[in-house]
Amino acid sequence: MAPVRFITRILQLPFFVSNTKAVKIPEGSSFELMTDIGFEGSRFYLYSPSHPNLDFNMSRMLNSVVFVYPDRPYDTREKALEALSKIGLIDIAERDAVYVIMPLPVTGDTWSKDDLKLYYEIQYYLAGGDVYEYPSMQYERLVFNNLQYVIAEGDGAAFVNNILSQHAERIAGILTFGGKIDKSIKEGPALPAYLVNADKAAVMYYKAVNRADAEVKPGVFENSSYKLKKVITAKGGDAFDAGIIADAWKRIFNRTARVCVTDNVVLNNKIKSEWVLMERPNYSELGITRVDHKREQLPDGTIATWYDFVPDRVMANRKIEAPLVITLHGMGDDPIYQADSNGWTAKAAEKGFIVISPAYPGLTAEGEKVVLKILDYAKKTYPIDEGRVYLAGYSMGGAATEIIGLKNIDKFAAIAPMGATGYHDEAFTAYVNSVKDKTDMPFIMIIGTEDDPDVIMDERGNKSLSLGGPLKDGLKLLMEINKIDNSNPDYTSYPYWGYPTCNHEVLTSRNLKYDVSYMYKEGSDTPIAKLVLFENAGHAHSDYYATLAWDFFSMFTRSNAR
Repeated sequence: MAPVRFITRILQLPFFVSNTKAVKIPEGSSFELMTDIGFEGSRFYLYSPSHPNLDFNMSRMLNSVVFVYPDRPYDTREKALEALSKIGLIDIAERDAVYVIMPLPVTGDTWSKDDLKLYYEIQYYLAGGDVYEYPSMQYERLVFNNLQYVIAEGDGAAFVNNILSQHAERIAGILTFGGKIDKSIKEGPALPAYLVNADKAAVMYYKAVNRADAEVKPGVFENSSYKLKKVITAKGGDAFDAGIIADAWKRIFNRTARVCVTDNVVLNNKIKSEWVLMERPNYSELGITRVDHKREQLPDGTIATWYDFVPDRVMANRKIEAPLVITLHGMGDDPIYQADSNGWTAKAAEKGFIVISPAYPGLTAEGEKVVLKILDYAKKTYPIDEGRVYLAGYSMGGAATEIIGLKNIDKFAAIAPMGATGYHDEAFTAYVNSVKDKTDMPFIMIIGTEDDPDVIMDERGNKSLSLGGPLKDGLKLLMEINKIDNSNPDYTSYPYWGYPTCNHEVLTSRNLKYDVSYMYKEGSDTPIAKLVLFENAGHAHSDYYATLAWDFFSMFTRSNAR
């Protein structure tokens, strides 16, 4: 049985009294001493921002968490809060929706290997505890640990260098002030690092694990093929410095995320596989304006939430019509995270199309209505090229993409079910059969080779797309509407897809591999379908998805679209 947790709350106090200075915290925020989380005797301070991202179940993927390891622990809550305020972390937490964690040593007043257990237990606590029986959780889920960073000084930095660096599966960046490293430590996961007054051995270690072989400017070393893997060195002292913390936040922390590819983090919070480093989109640098519509009323009275991602160059020249991609999130997912983590935001900036990511009520008639009403809104609001409107979605959103796309085939030039194999039932199959001789629907389908919900072993031991059930066999319908033979799938000869494909190629992005192949209609030189297997990936987002999809979408336009 999990130990009882005790929380000392001081949110109710208007300020904290110490011998030096009274520190106020914003209304709605809290600063708590958490005890007995994970094991008896554990203690850590938790700062919760006043406005975290909690709108949707997976909005927590937009909340960052910073672990702070001082040279010596602060002996009172007041001193701990003063320190966080002095080094600017309270301001950062409020501005960017950050939870701040300051652990207390498990043994005595110094950091040791024992503190690694507390680090892991805090991670599990923040992400909901044991979530194997999703959606039942042991604790409230606050973050997903994909935006996790560590700041340390002195002996705390030595703890990070010697112990935490070997268990940095989910840490997206560190900042250390001073701190020694044992020269026997040679290997570990890639870990972007900002090192202040670091000894030579520490610099060499982080350069090695990041393969940061190119000095792009004085004191800045990057992996030439994976620029997120970087090491920044700077002069300074062995104590926290607010200016350097702000600089590290801007140059490393706020640009880097970890994404779990091999496992389903929604279902299993305790996996320890290394998460992949991916870039967080910076809207201002990309030239993207995000317009938030939270629970707004559409012209017909429908209340909806959606987000527009509009390239500044599109708004600057409204005489030029722009393509539109509507992207649909998965079950419980967050619309902003869906657009950012699957690469749509960055690709829209690069190619000059508009992205809209709505919250929608799932695989329902109401869900279809919301998507179509938002499409109407987009056409009235922006200079949309109505022949180049595309629909994409991940997981449940992939199934919805097929349903909405095929039922409104005149409105979309191509569709992209991702992390899903589509949808079918008797009524939907009958509908597709009724229109298949009148039109077609180009599609790209992306699935991970280890995506448990959609990939199974058949009776002969061959991996194949799951058959049966309304959410499992949408590929057949997409082949059907495009008049491609979908009879007699052969998973022995054609693993996963079950049908022959053409022009196989392997594409890579930051060490991740994607097996790509195509299907053609008879007599056509342009593929009608693009099929992508994300190698060794489970039910995972990838910021390369938008590139794969857009390269296919851009070949198609829907004449006489309405």
